[in-house]
Amino acid sequence: MRKFYVAFFCFFVFFSLLELAFGASVFDYETDAKILFSKMPDIQSTKCTFRQNKKIPGVLSPFVSGGEFIFSKGLGVVFKTTYPVQSTVTYSVKENRRVNAIVASVLDKNYSVLNDGFKLYFKEPENPSLAWNLALAPKDSNQLKKYLESVQILGKGDYIFEMLIKTPEAGETKLEFSNCRKIDTK
Repeated sequence: MRKFYVAFFCFFVFFSLLELAFGASVFDYETDAKILFSKMPDIQSTKCTFRQNKKIPGVLSPFVSGGEFIFSKGLGVVFKTTYPVQSTVTYSVKENRRVNAIVASVLDKNYSVLNDGFKLYFKEPENPSLAWNLALAPKDSNQLKKYLESVQILGKGDYIFEMLIKTPEAGETKLEFSNCRKIDTK
């Protein structure tokens, strides 16, 4: 019987440690913009390859697209889609498009926009070789709450490598960034 208790205790400790290491969600780490941006690295103007998977409710297969992503600090975001169709969509910082305004505010560290309308969450990496994790969820008073559940951004150092956008009715969009490099925007 003693062996059973020892085995049960070891099993319990093992899974408790797994939960601590892998189970904590970024949404367990609420913060405010001032603290967030003191911990978050400065995101530089960047050019990356992107791949987008959009899951639409009621559709079995995700819609997949990809191409080139450009973030120009202070200017905006450009998506040059090369597949399945070619298109270029530019969101300047001056425009007030929902998700772009949020992303631009994060990348430009615009405290007032974020603190006013969003709950902010940030999970720091335990060491610099691991990813940081940032999430935003509209406050109940924010009109975006009807259209947006959350935006989650994962990065390593001063690059973003993944973004997950969840909406109540339109599903989930996952953007993966690779081959990122800093660009000069002067």
